[in-house]
Amino acid sequence: MKLKTNIKPKASVLLVTLGAISIIGLGLATYLTMVKFESQATFRSLAWNTAIPVTEAGVEEALTQLRYAGTTNENLSANGWTLSGGLPVITCSASVPMPSSLPSFYGMLLGAAGTADASPSFANRTIQVTVTNTPLLGGPTSLGFINMNGNNVNVDSFDSMDPKYSTNGLYDASKANDHGDLATVSGLTNVFNVGNANIKGHIHTGPGGSVVLGPQGSVGDAAWVNGNNKGIQAGHFSDDMNVQFGNADVPFTSGYSGPPNNPLTINGTSYSQVLSGDASLGTGRYQFSTLSGSVYVSPGANVVLYVPGNADLTGIVLGTNATIKIYNGTKNGSGQSANMGTGAGSSGGHSWNFQYYGLPSVTTITYSGNATFTGTMYAPQANLSLAGGGNNTYDFVGCFVVGNLSMNGHFNIHYDEALKRFGPNRNFVITSWNEL
Repeated sequence: MKLKTNIKPKASVLLVTLGAISIIGLGLATYLTMVKFESQATFRSLAWNTAIPVTEAGVEEALTQLRYAGTTNENLSANGWTLSGGLPVITCSASVPMPSSLPSFYGMLLGAAGTADASPSFANRTIQVTVTNTPLLGGPTSLGFINMNGNNVNVDSFDSMDPKYSTNGLYDASKANDHGDLATVSGLTNVFNVGNANIKGHIHTGPGGSVVLGPQGSVGDAAWVNGNNKGIQAGHFSDDMNVQFGNADVPFTSGYSGPPNNPLTINGTSYSQVLSGDASLGTGRYQFSTLSGSVYVSPGANVVLYVPGNADLTGIVLGTNATIKIYNGTKNGSGQSANMGTGAGSSGGHSWNFQYYGLPSVTTITYSGNATFTGTMYAPQANLSLAGGGNNTYDFVGCFVVGNLSMNGHFNIHYDEALKRFGPNRNFVITSWNEL
C-alpha cells in the first residue's frame, strides 16, 4: 500500500513567515528612524550650544578692540556698533554649521549613502551687550592690609567738578561729602584696622574679611560721625569687594626724549628741567633713568614721564592746566621705592593732573611732612605709608590703589569723587547681556 505525502508548504506558514519578517523590518526601520532623529537632535543641539561660546569670544575680541582703539564714531561704525549714553552697544553674531540631514531608513537599510541632504545649514545666534567704562580709582583701595594708627585720622570726600561739594575746584571742609569709602580686596581676618579714625563713608573688604576698631573709631555718614557716634553705622560695612587690579606697565619703548638741559627760574625758584609738549600728539614723552631735583611742567602741557629707577617726586611742579603721568619702576624685580616727600602733586589743580603709576618693582611709597598732595597713585605692589600730616586738613587729596596702606599720626584723606567721571578708567566691563 502506497502513502502519498503532500510536499507543498501550507500557505499559512508562508504568511506567518512574511508577517514575522514585516514586523522585524518595521521594528528595525522604527529603531533606525529613532536613532536617526536622536543623533540629528544631538548634533543640532551641540551646534546650537556651541554658537554661544563663539559669540562670547566675539564679545571678548570687541572689548579688546575698545580697550586699544577707543570709542570714536569711526571705530564704532566700522563694526556696526552704536552709542547709548556715550557708551558702546556691542552686537555679535555667530553661525555654526549644522549637521546635514541623515539618510532615510530606506537608505540606511540599503546602504544608500547618497540619499543625505547635502544642502548646508547653520545655527545662528546673536547677542547684544552694553558696557560701562568703570573708573580705575573708585575710592582709596588696598590689595592687602589697611592700618590706621594714631589720632585725628579722617577720611571724607568732595567733588572738584561740582561747586556744591568744592570751592573753585578745591576741597572745602564746609562742603565736604561723606563718600570717602575705603576698601581692601583681601578677605583676611582683621585685615582692616580702623583704629580711632573717623571715616565718613563705607568700608569694604574681600569676601570673609573683617574689621577691627579702636574705642574712638567711627564709620558712617556725616551725621553719624559728626554726632560723635562710635563704631560702624548700620549698612556701612560689606565684605563683597571682588575686583582685580592689573599691573602698571611701561608707557612706551620708543619715541621719547631724554632729560632736557633747559634750566629755568620762575618766581625765584630754579628748575633743572622744563617739560613740555603733548604726549597724545607724539610729543611730551620723556624717559629719565632716575628722578631727583626740581622739574617744571609747562602750562597746558600733557606729559608722560617714564622713570625705571628710583624717583623722588618732591620737586615736580605743574604749571597752569598742566598734566603729568609718571610711570616708575620695571616689570620685574622688587625693593624699589618712591618718595613723594613734602611737595609732590598738583598743588591747586585737579586730582587727575598728577598721576603716578608704580610698576611691580616699586614696593614702597612714602609721603610725610607738612605739605599737601593732590593727585592719584596706582601701585598695586607697593606699601604706602602716610605719616605726619600738616597743621590743617589739606593733606592727601585724590585717590590711590596700593598693596598695603599704613597711616600714622594726624592725617586726612579727601577722596575726589570727580575721578569717577574724569579720572583714568579700568577698561570696559559688561553691564547687560541679551540674546536677540
